[in-house]
Amino acid sequence: MIADDGQYTAVLVIWTLLLVLVVLVLLPASLLAAARLVRSARRVDARLAATLKAATAIVDNTAPTRGLLDTTIRSASDVLATVRGIDQHAGATEGVLVRRAAGAKS
Repeated sequence: MIADDGQYTAVLVIWTLLLVLVVLVLLPASLLAAARLVRSARRVDARLAATLKAATAIVDNTAPTRGLLDTTIRSASDVLATVRGIDQHAGATEGVLVRRAAGAKS
């Protein structure tokens, strides 16, 4: 048998209050947070599914032109090399014309 000198009653009251606090406040708050987390995860999953569907459609739509795109890139590389050569020759021609113009003025 436990002697009741007031401490036991105080401990019992504190224990009961904490238990009520946990059951009435913390447990519902935790369950609410878990429910919100599950709803958010489901929304993210739905949006990812829609994104995957759109991305798949884009890949399927562009698949036939993939070879043509490679051809365009190769052609653009050739054109770029030609333009660089023209730019070098234009620079040399500019130098000759500037020297001739300077010689004609003197």
